Amino acid sequence: MPEIFFPFQIAKMTAEQVKSAYSKLRGTANKRLSRLESAGLGTYGNYRFPKIRNLSENQLRQELAEVSRYVRNPRHTVRFERDFITREIKSLHKQGFVFIDERNFYEFTEYMEDLREQYGNKAFDSGDAADVYSNSQKIGIDPEVVKENFEYFAEHLSEMKRMRPARSAWGASFEGVKQKIGKLK
Repeated sequence: MPEIFFPFQIAKMTAEQVKSAYSKLRGTANKRLSRLESAGLGTYGNYRFPKIRNLSENQLRQELAEVSRYVRNPRHTVRFERDFITREIKSLHKQGFVFIDERNFYEFTEYMEDLREQYGNKAFDSGDAADVYSNSQKIGIDPEVVKENFEYFAEHLSEMKRMRPARSAWGASFEGVKQKIGKLK
């Protein structure tokens, strides 16, 4: 288990101690990111902790705190992330969101989080958001298109439920869905 550093400890460290500690933790963290990515877990993309030469001393101290937080989180291991996903999917299924599985878990959670940020101060019904997501998946609408036009899709949820899946391999376009909804009214 790598040594963990808290901000009050980092403030007392010399520049050389910070560099040494960051270098060790950075290697551990980036290996974990690679393992998670190889296992198909997480939505990290190309995120990696930066090299020391690209950071000022102040930035390096901040990054040491960040990488330290990262490595002490048990979810940042393959085993714990798989366990977390399994528990979350079971919980979602108990709430009636049976369309969520390992294949679309991250996409769904990112979609819900983005909508919460977008509608944070307004009333946000996560049940409606989940219904819109579920129906948009059946039809073949890209979740990004749904997020951009969420209010429209929420208003026309009953029509979406009656729509058939898109025949195109690219899915349904927003304009195409609007036309179909217009015909279903």
